[in-house]
Amino acid sequence: MRLIDCVDGQLKHVVADTKLRELRLRCGKPIAADLNGQRYFVTANGYSTSDSNAIVADGEMVQNLFQKATESSIYTYEQQLMQGYFTLSDGVRVGVAGEISTGASGKFFRKINSMCIRVPHDIYGASSCVWGNDCGNLLVCGKPSSGKTTFIRDYAVYLSRKRNVLVVDERGEISQSQGFRKSVLCDVLLWADKKYCFELGIRSMSPEVIVCDELASDDSDILTYALNSGVNVVATLHASSEQDAMGKLGNAYNLFQTVVVLEDPNKPALIIRNHINM
Repeated sequence: MRLIDCVDGQLKHVVADTKLRELRLRCGKPIAADLNGQRYFVTANGYSTSDSNAIVADGEMVQNLFQKATESSIYTYEQQLMQGYFTLSDGVRVGVAGEISTGASGKFFRKINSMCIRVPHDIYGASSCVWGNDCGNLLVCGKPSSGKTTFIRDYAVYLSRKRNVLVVDERGEISQSQGFRKSVLCDVLLWADKKYCFELGIRSMSPEVIVCDELASDDSDILTYALNSGVNVVATLHASSEQDAMGKLGNAYNLFQTVVVLEDPNKPALIIRNHINM
């Protein structure tokens, strides 16, 4: 299911806007949109910086969007939802918040009150600061919405013309955009955890580079496994600085020869660590 197929009325025009990065619906609150890094409120006539004439999302609107997005089969997305989000077929990530209950099978959302809809963008050249260079293992750091996934998606496309690239895409955020599908020569493993995909992918596809999103502090074993197999890794990390990244990854940080920090999608990337002559 694509996002455009999940919305009605004025929201059709909003989600069709190529500048849209994020859409937030909260029950009883004005609908907010992020357009190229600028926050606006959605009105019947377009956008406004004031919420006085904004469209207010009610419970029915949020529930209808949620039901369409999950194709009225919440069980299909149950595992993803336990992480607080699910991904649509066009790569749009839908984060949810609301009332959580605990049952015999674990925790589940009893009621959805808020939705954070993040729209992927294909930006040619987003990773150009590292083009033409041997980066070794590359770590891309930044806060949420800083452009990390956009960066590695663009870099995967660039690398795939030169090397055998495997994209490990746990949530479908890297590989499901239209631009990626049209231009990429990568192999892709979707909807499974990194450990399984790293082991399976290295064994079955013989990649030279693995690209993945959102490292965690306990991922050092799979990084070491890839490096011992002769495979370079390109990955992202939620971190605001080099010190933050070092604190989260510990010794695994030293496995990366090149580290890039993104402050904002509209600002150039900052290469803060480079142990390879470029």
